[in-house]
Amino acid sequence: MHSSKLVALMKTFRPADWRRLEDYLESPYFNRSKHLLQLFRALKAESPDFQKDRCDRYEVWARAHPGRSATDQEIASEMNALLRQAESFMGMEQYLQKESLQELHVLEAFERRSLEKHFRMQLKRIHNGLDAEQARNEQYFWRHYQAAGVEVREMLNRQVRTNDANLQEMVDYLDDFYLISRLRLTCELINRQSILSGNYDPRLTGGLMAYLRNYDHESVPTMAAYYMVLRLLIGEAGADSFQRLSQLLIHDGQAFADEDWRELFSYAQNYCIRQVRAGEAGYLKELLRLYRSGLDSGNILENGILSAWKYKNIASVGLRLAEYVWVEEFIHRYKPKLPEDLRENAYAYNLADLHYHRAEYDQALKNLLRVEFTDVFYSLDTRKMMLMIYFEQGANIGDHGKAVGAEIAELEVLPVLLIDRPVQPHRDQLCGDGSLRQHNARGR
Repeated sequence: MHSSKLVALMKTFRPADWRRLEDYLESPYFNRSKHLLQLFRALKAESPDFQKDRCDRYEVWARAHPGRSATDQEIASEMNALLRQAESFMGMEQYLQKESLQELHVLEAFERRSLEKHFRMQLKRIHNGLDAEQARNEQYFWRHYQAAGVEVREMLNRQVRTNDANLQEMVDYLDDFYLISRLRLTCELINRQSILSGNYDPRLTGGLMAYLRNYDHESVPTMAAYYMVLRLLIGEAGADSFQRLSQLLIHDGQAFADEDWRELFSYAQNYCIRQVRAGEAGYLKELLRLYRSGLDSGNILENGILSAWKYKNIASVGLRLAEYVWVEEFIHRYKPKLPEDLRENAYAYNLADLHYHRAEYDQALKNLLRVEFTDVFYSLDTRKMMLMIYFEQGANIGDHGKAVGAEIAELEVLPVLLIDRPVQPHRDQLCGDGSLRQHNARGR
């Protein structure tokens, strides 16, 4: 039993899961077997450790059903039944979090029971909820399409002739859902191909682009934004496409779901980085403008948290543009937003970087000594900054000048090799060597 699927699942349970699953099993609506509840409680008593010697199937059975003997098949059957109930419970937990899906199922139930007044009230409730949403992503259009489909079916069942407007609405919602989904997936395929050198086949991309050139995608910001990303990825009107994408992210941020905004932002960020590496230094200002907009709107945060990599990249870009006053305010203001386990490290390093750029080398070194080498990039960046500070101060390098120069060169190459390894990097880390390059520029 210790290595069973049932125990493996239960090892993932939090205290709230145990309480809710027990309530679930106690409900006769979901479970009519008192034996399953007894087995559940016997296993719950062994959580969270589930020690092997305490999870022998015969011993657990004896604790769950004192004085009741059973064959191996009977034990396995009851374990399997409890596993099915636990899986159903998890499905129910997911379902309860999807209010829009529940509303649609209620609408379908009213339609099947021919409750016209109930149906109309529920349909109005669904439409009001959709109208109140600002984000217009594929889920928005899919839910509209589903509701419209039930409405058409309800009218047919009442033998009411559906007009062309109802059917046209269904087609329009389905088109918008498909186009956004197709654009998102095509962008991801092309992006993965550039990172992983995979052999992907983004079929219909040419036809998709031709269709969208004459489609009113501008009325749907999410679609327009992914269309601009696709144009960037295939090299079509790069500067114009970027400017339109940037405008959408900055001025229409409320029209995107949070996860869509962050994904689109990553594409825009990476485009800026590629342009800077290609010698287009003006894109640093564009990148900082995107960062500042994301900070002002809060879209760049995820559940109220700013990743340590974004924190470092934002500070790095601001320092390269000599926005020292703004960077200082940013470093202090957003420290509480960092993940707790990385907070002090990220804060100390970026504060040191600020002091370095201001030629306040003693303060920079003081902060660098607070950085713990728990992350390979912070470790490399910290050591390199120390070497550059010694160089700037004209420290007694003496005969070791060549060795120091070699170490600097080694630190220059190593992070790039780490970033360019043949695995997909996290998007936040794609400009991990940006701060290294700024030190080099200062050192030269």
